[in-house]
Amino acid sequence: MANTIISRNTSARAKHNWINGTDMKIVFSLFFVSVVSATVYAQVSTQTELSTNKQTELARPGYFFYAKPFEVTMTVNLWGEVPQQGVYVISTSTDIIQLLSYAGGPRDKSNLEDVLVYRAAGKKDVKGRTLKKINVRDILEGKSEPFQLAPGDMIVVKRIPETASLMEVLTVVNTSATLVVLGITIYNFVKK
Repeated sequence: MANTIISRNTSARAKHNWINGTDMKIVFSLFFVSVVSATVYAQVSTQTELSTNKQTELARPGYFFYAKPFEVTMTVNLWGEVPQQGVYVISTSTDIIQLLSYAGGPRDKSNLEDVLVYRAAGKKDVKGRTLKKINVRDILEGKSEPFQLAPGDMIVVKRIPETASLMEVLTVVNTSATLVVLGITIYNFVKK
């Protein structure tokens, strides 16, 4: 039986420990990035789901009648960023502010500076419509006269264009910086 001598070379052991240490650092870094990414994804998904549920809950299209008995009425359509979209039977003296009030007022994301009113061009040309852009904010501030509605008007309250919030921007910057640091760390460990 031959004697086997096990080498106790410190440089080989140090190299082995360094590789194990590097592997652990890489595993830990990848685990940390995956946890951070999952948290960010979960937050974005929850916010999106909540806003979708809230939007469908608040948007109740229907048929609404706002006129006194024996009053001459007209029918208009109201669409867009208002709580109650739909067909409105209203008095012929109703203006756009009254109609928006009947609908529950504007939402937080309503663009009151660019409300669209599609009006029938004439009795002979039923399909032809003219487009009028109304600044409801100016009417509310007294800078312009109330806009009188006409039978068959289609009113569209547009949504304010989406912009990224500070929290969303910081989340993207934080995630990007974490990934860059992780990449540099892995590169430095592999390079040694």
